[in-house]
Amino acid sequence: MKEDFNVIISDCLLENMQIYTGIKNENMEDLGFLILTRNMDPVVDFAEPFIIKIYLLEQIGSEFHVEGEIKTFEFKIFESAMILLESLPTMSALELLLLIKELEEDTPVEKNVVYQ
Repeated sequence: MKEDFNVIISDCLLENMQIYTGIKNENMEDLGFLILTRNMDPVVDFAEPFIIKIYLLEQIGSEFHVEGEIKTFEFKIFESAMILLESLPTMSALELLLLIKELEEDTPVEKNVVYQ
């Protein structure tokens, strides 16, 4: 069941990013995830990668606060980015870790990695 919850987000975190969704952890109610995106319009500019950022949220009182970035994904292919976005809300932590490992192993080590 989806429920609304308050998240405190700094303006600098939202610079050039859009809020995609927030997800509360079903097993640990004081933790959650914030998903931000950039360039998620497939018709805008294919030169720019499609970006997905996942942040850890921690509940303090009645609000969730951003504790840190978990991972940034950059995709060349819009459909690949959308598959990840649509899968994230139902993914377990183990599935996410395995996905990150798989993507990193298939990609050369670079400072700014772009996934397909």
